[in-house]
Amino acid sequence: MASIEARWERYRKGRVDVNELADLVHDVGESPLVNRLPVRFDLLKLLDHQDPLVRHNALGALAYHGLFVDWRDEFGQRLLHAMLSTLTNDRDRDCRRQAAAAFGTFFRDSRDRAVMHSLSQVCLNDAEEDDV
Repeated sequence: MASIEARWERYRKGRVDVNELADLVHDVGESPLVNRLPVRFDLLKLLDHQDPLVRHNALGALAYHGLFVDWRDEFGQRLLHAMLSTLTNDRDRDCRRQAAAAFGTFFRDSRDRAVMHSLSQVCLNDAEEDDV
């Protein structure tokens, strides 16, 4: 089997089908590749992918592997916006759940008013499912 780096390079060249992409994105999150800024930006782009499993795994790759995020820089701002968008607008419940869990991971014990306000809007939405 090819290394994760080789598989990621195949993805960047457009040579990975959607069935393989979800697994690849998951594997990238568990590899040192996730520490490379260009890979992080690629993962951000995948948060808009048509396949919900790809979106779910991309957010998981960014949220659960000890990634340090500076919420003031471009990457941090784009990630925060993507997390909020996923949480409030994604049509897939599992993706919305993943976004809620990502907020818990990144902002546990935080007192960030903007984040608390955004999360409260979701919590007050009676149409949202309880597990989100």
